[in-house]
Amino acid sequence: EIVVVNPNSRSPQQERVANRLSMVPTFSGRWYGMRKYKKPWREDDPEYPVQEPKELLQ
Repeated sequence: EIVVVNPNSRSPQQERVANRLSMVPTFSGRWYGMRKYKKPWREDDPEYPVQEPKELLQ
């Protein structure tokens, strides 16, 4: 037996839009969560040159 939980029918386009919009908070949360790891990773990376702003202007 199949039980329909949400009887409101949507068009396929409405379903795609709803699915994509439901993913936005997840990925934006991950993006902002990864920001705290960005600085220490770059400081420890020998391939990433750390330059002072004065050196960049000269």
